Amino acid sequence: INSGPALCTHTPSSMIGQSAGSKRVHKFGGTSVGCPEKARKCANIVKSQSGPTVVVVSALSRDSKQGGTTNQLLRICDAVESGGECEPMIAALRDLHTAHCRDLGILEAAGPAIDALFSELEQFVGALRVIAEVSPRSRDALVGFGERLS
Repeated sequence: INSGPALCTHTPSSMIGQSAGSKRVHKFGGTSVGCPEKARKCANIVKSQSGPTVVVVSALSRDSKQGGTTNQLLRICDAVESGGECEPMIAALRDLHTAHCRDLGILEAAGPAIDALFSELEQFVGALRVIAEVSPRSRDALVGFGERLS
């Protein structure tokens, strides 16, 4: 989402000072942006940079005990294959991302993009349920929603 402050986590030591062409690259993991305080800290890191900057953010993860967005999306894959309920898990992910944006003060700007991605996710899961199968490619596409939401 290109709205509001940039959200990011940490820059791996192997990336510090590296650039892609004339751009500085920062890659941040999901737990580093999992709460507003950490996300703001990361945004400040990026804001302190001069020149073009590329920011890569992993799927949001607030609590490692529950596994975060990626694990929840993998559970949705499993539920599709077993004929289980997916809707409560999708609703929980929507609530997590909506609350995170609200806490950061960017919900008004980010809300339409969140709604569009969750609509796409629901349609995708619906299509997978029809065929009752999750291929490796479909699993990758479904799990990729985590990064897209971030």
